[in-house]
Amino acid sequence: MTQEDINDTIADHAHSAKCAIAAGFDGVEIQGGNGYLIEQFLNSNVNNSRKDAYGGPIENRARLALEILEAVSTAIGADRVGVRISPFNYHQMPEGHADPVPDFTWLLSKVDKLGLAYVSMMEPRSEPFVMSEAERLALQYGAALARGVPEDRLEDEVSVRPFRRALKHTVMFSSGGFNAENCSEPVDNGELDGIVFGRPFISNPDLVERLRNGWPLAPWDRKTFYTEGPAGYVDYPIWEASSASAASGDGRELSPILLRRARAIAADHQQLSASNAETYDVAVAKKIGELGPIVTALKEWEDAQSALKELENMLHDPSSDAELRTLAEQDIESITSQLTALFSRLKSSLIPAHPFASMPCMIEIHPGAGGSEASLFAQSLLNMYTNLCARKRWPTTLASYTPDDSTHETGLTDALLEINHPGSYDVLRTEAGVHRVQRVPATEKKGRTHTSAVSVMVLPNLPDSSDPASELDYENPDSDYYINPTEVKSQATKSSGAGGQHVNKTESAIRLTHIPTNTVVLVQEERSQHKNRDKAWRLLRAKIAQMRREAREEEIVRIRRSAMGGVARTGREDKIRTYNFSQRRVTDHRSGVDSSDLDGILGGGDSLEEVMGSVREWMDEGEIRGLVAEEEMKIAEKTGNGKK
Repeated sequence: MTQEDINDTIADHAHSAKCAIAAGFDGVEIQGGNGYLIEQFLNSNVNNSRKDAYGGPIENRARLALEILEAVSTAIGADRVGVRISPFNYHQMPEGHADPVPDFTWLLSKVDKLGLAYVSMMEPRSEPFVMSEAERLALQYGAALARGVPEDRLEDEVSVRPFRRALKHTVMFSSGGFNAENCSEPVDNGELDGIVFGRPFISNPDLVERLRNGWPLAPWDRKTFYTEGPAGYVDYPIWEASSASAASGDGRELSPILLRRARAIAADHQQLSASNAETYDVAVAKKIGELGPIVTALKEWEDAQSALKELENMLHDPSSDAELRTLAEQDIESITSQLTALFSRLKSSLIPAHPFASMPCMIEIHPGAGGSEASLFAQSLLNMYTNLCARKRWPTTLASYTPDDSTHETGLTDALLEINHPGSYDVLRTEAGVHRVQRVPATEKKGRTHTSAVSVMVLPNLPDSSDPASELDYENPDSDYYINPTEVKSQATKSSGAGGQHVNKTESAIRLTHIPTNTVVLVQEERSQHKNRDKAWRLLRAKIAQMRREAREEEIVRIRRSAMGGVARTGREDKIRTYNFSQRRVTDHRSGVDSSDLDGILGGGDSLEEVMGSVREWMDEGEIRGLVAEEEMKIAEKTGNGKK
């Protein structure tokens, strides 16, 4: 290429970008990888043997890439421009790059100053290795050793992770070899800002929903990638799990599997009631009470179904007079409407109550990644939950609070809010997980959006004393609430929190460490060491009970996943919600609900309850799918078609 050719190429990129924006696209991605022109200039191994200002050292070989990016950024704005780069491209370029890590690190350090929307990197594998790829990557290890790279850093030589360090102000995505199991971890631990999917999106038009719910991914058909026509592109169906469709209904027809479960429970209820009438037992009576709502809901639904069938028979009976048929039509409309509500009630009754559902709760808030922005947002979340409780007239106590003195505004490093209302745990358990905020900090001079995270844990608020007559038996080793005192290390320390003249003078603060799980709690709010000790034990007991419950839930999830390919569930490490200030939007990543009422949600208003309600529905649907999967597994085992 002559200099004139290069100038024309740069101008063509800028012109094409303007056309894309005029056509309604949000932005453009410059292809700087996959063996295309820009990468050919970057590669000194075979492609670029120029002796002019575009060849030789990386400063010259990267010139075309930077000039194109600058021209396109000037044409449409840098925030609408992304770039794709493939440092380890052995597919289109079998010889690879001579020294990709230092070369592309230098390039990205310059790209970082352009203010682009993102950089999209390609991992050194897009599929499981073929032998030639493995051999070439092994050669890359040798080149790294020759440069003096320590052996414990050799993994960086075949990974895009080290390039993340070159980008101080630009987000970095990565693609290649990611799936449902491995796509979350590099984002959660901060190695990457996002994951890009290519081929899986072709065969899974509902890819986001599949990943969110753990549904299996459909394989793509490589033969159709480069052919004309819709085959292999627009003919892939969305996933409808048999268990999900089995749990659905309009009130007229309940899933046979759910109906079978409900009727089996009704039969158990009848048998238990008969036996308890002869010989009364407290535990049996409690079980009868727990099954009662299912029996009632089933009877109401079955009665409505019977009434509907009678009316339909009357409507289609030629001997019925006109007036009677008119009345039947009106009654059918009314009962059909009732059936929808009865159907929902029956489904909900089949979902086992959470063991902590009737308890008051505690909300523990900790800032995560994001520095002072995270501590400021943690304070916002504390205010949000406090306002919500005030609206609902639920009494609250700020049991623990540590301000973040490093911020000019009000921020916190940890907080524990007690909500002393029975049943508040069941309402607020939708809030457990990682809350992410995206906004421009007040100290950000270039207007860039920063992402921060805050961890929220919802714990049962246990009573101070044990109740041997209930599940809250702290002395029973089989109880979730039991903690062996010999496994707890107790330390009295000087308080560093509130307390006036007593701060740092008396050893009133109590730190408890549960040695088997390394769970630590510190309580220092009270001046009395005795009161702090009681609170610390209550908090530790709640955390251990929660951990034991979550361990059982994980086992249930494992069993259900083997039956249905995945279930909808999130853990405390999962991102559950994003608060985007620039767009004034809140997105819940479980239910998929978007709300434009950011202020109303952070104010603890009705919009927050609407989002929480959508999550509760999502949880219930996941439970129903799980119940159906369990019943299907039982049926398969009885017929010899399932795993024992």
